[in-house]
Amino acid sequence: KFNENLLRMALVNLQVTPIKWLRLQYIDFARSPTFVDSGASSSITNLELDRLDLWYISNPDVLRFDWRFTWFNKIKELSIQYVYFNSVPCDSWAEMEGVRLLDVSNNRLVDNVFYNKRCDYQGTMPNLQIFNLSKNDLTSLRELSSLTGEFRKLEVLDH
Repeated sequence: KFNENLLRMALVNLQVTPIKWLRLQYIDFARSPTFVDSGASSSITNLELDRLDLWYISNPDVLRFDWRFTWFNKIKELSIQYVYFNSVPCDSWAEMEGVRLLDVSNNRLVDNVFYNKRCDYQGTMPNLQIFNLSKNDLTSLRELSSLTGEFRKLEVLDH
């Protein structure tokens, strides 16, 4: 099993390496039974990757390993596939400020999970140009347009 402590250590060390492309796949993730959110800020604040792929991960909690998403903010291309997450936390959108390509295809996403009416999407994803949502279970163009209407640089939407 892979837990949030191992992921945090790997990402902390990646902050000081020249690695620019990372794929984590086929990870059996389980949150530590002793995990407690201290409320402290994230230890991952300078992860600069051209591309991060998270594929075939057994538990989507890996995406919120420290209960913050600040580790997303300097990633240019983010691909999350075959993770089958059942929610997209509001704060994740705001933290993906550097993402130009977001690929969340192949996740069985449904409308009310992907677009949360309680989230404020204004000003989020300021650099997003390509958004791939294909091979999910999305059916409402109204909800999709409510979400993507705030993505000012969006050029390509694959639904």
